[in-house]
Amino acid sequence: TEVQTCALPISLIGQSLGDYRITREIGRGGMGIVYEAIQQSLDRRTSVKVLKPSLFRSERDILRFQRESRTISRLHHSNIVEVYGVGLQNDIHYFAMRYVPGIGLDRLIAILKQRRGKASSPETKVTDSSHVTAESTAGQDVVNEDAVCDVYQDLAESHPVRRAAAVARIGEQIADALDYAHHCGVIHRDVKPSNLLLDLHGTVWLSDFGLARPIHDVELTQSLDVIGTLRYMAPEAFGGGADERSDVYSLGLTLYELLMLKPVHEESRGRNPLEPIVHSDPVPPRQIDPSIPRDIDTIIMKAISEDPQQRYQSAKEFADDLRRFQNHDPIQARRTRSSASTGASSSSTVSNSSSPRTRWRPSPSRRSSAGPGRVACA
Repeated sequence: TEVQTCALPISLIGQSLGDYRITREIGRGGMGIVYEAIQQSLDRRTSVKVLKPSLFRSERDILRFQRESRTISRLHHSNIVEVYGVGLQNDIHYFAMRYVPGIGLDRLIAILKQRRGKASSPETKVTDSSHVTAESTAGQDVVNEDAVCDVYQDLAESHPVRRAAAVARIGEQIADALDYAHHCGVIHRDVKPSNLLLDLHGTVWLSDFGLARPIHDVELTQSLDVIGTLRYMAPEAFGGGADERSDVYSLGLTLYELLMLKPVHEESRGRNPLEPIVHSDPVPPRQIDPSIPRDIDTIIMKAISEDPQQRYQSAKEFADDLRRFQNHDPIQARRTRSSASTGASSSSTVSNSSSPRTRWRPSPSRRSSAGPGRVACA
């Protein structure tokens, strides 16, 4: 059944959506508007994301959103922005989230680029006057950006080892959060810098789980299947084949951009926006900067292999190697040869002629219980 949709109101400030009284607008993005709100029954600050009506074209879309939101609301992890609830009022679909004071990783990357005299990437240009996007404000306070940057000052280090370790610390937290979500049966499908929030305590938060999907749900609606920035989507996701390894790929692209301060895939200037994603091979970080540690190069290049079989087979394996790198232990990943895949271009490669290349064999181990920073799935 088709649902009649209307445009979002210009502003909801001063109004209430269910138990949430809207106090200010934080940002706008491609999927809707993020507001700061007060949950009146508990008198606590929250964030409320109001979704565009175009995401819900039928009764089936609405029922699916409600069912999936109930699943996502059961996620409780120290690196996941918790979803408190969802609602529908006057044809306005929204979900409420934990309020996290901090800035988005996209903003931090922009600051680092400015400090190094580099131009901002296209994603960080789409901001308001406060340099904040709706996607990177799942619950941000108005904070002193310099204070946040001081917490993550190792990312600004010219010393490549310290910088790489800082990237690994951020990646480990998010990979662990993804592993927990995957264990609970949920894939994120939109991991990118603007969905990672950095607080003043060194914690990185994965946000926007409100539009994630159950792993075994193969009936993806067209309206939600293309949500997210194309640049960070895994190749198989364009055909509706996303799984846990697609989140690994997107996180790998994010860490590459944080390390190199440039995205793996530049935006296409031609008519086909998929051109640089489908027909270009990633340039290994060490090929750009030989001072970058070999192991972090190997880890990232494995995560962003075009062939899902050549990636880490779970977010846990990704997190474990990032921990090994920080602890100066041998990593499990090995450099892989480029191999042609059926009906597609070759898988991603690590081109370094001075080192041997051997195929990496994924470990069969998977986390099966709650671990540090997590609560067993409800």
